Amino acid sequence: MRSGPQRWFFDAWSRVYDLPPVQRAVYRPPHDAVLAALRELPRGRVLDVGCGTGQLVTRMRGELPGTCAVGCDFSHGMLRHARARDTHALWAQGDAGHLPFRDGTFDAIISTEAFHWFPDPARALGEFRRVLRPEGRLLLALVNPHLALTGRVVGLVARWLGE
Repeated sequence: MRSGPQRWFFDAWSRVYDLPPVQRAVYRPPHDAVLAALRELPRGRVLDVGCGTGQLVTRMRGELPGTCAVGCDFSHGMLRHARARDTHALWAQGDAGHLPFRDGTFDAIISTEAFHWFPDPARALGEFRRVLRPEGRLLLALVNPHLALTGRVVGLVARWLGE
């Protein structure tokens, strides 16, 4: 049995994930930072682990020509929204601790605002290393709420979900 947050939570969260206030407050700043970092790297295959509704994958496809962006999430609800957003992107259902890709597939792996949800961070890092090519890059953006109240709410939700 999978420990950590349950899939139903992310399936439900997918219903509000794309609301502009949520995007502006939580996801847009790290997405902008990741895109800036990726602009400095040669174009290649990029895996977004915990891609949510696919906002960042869709932005990569539009803003980084020549990049093959793949989104991976374990939530069917998130992926349903991602597929509706961009029918031409590559989407995969998978768990960070068991990525459904061959060794050395990606030039870069990104994960924004998702790593703290992975039940086994060490296993996830091992999987990242496995699917990254030698000299590949890992870009992690961790939760860093601007407001103390937001941090407390995130902490309470994480404890409630068994984190």
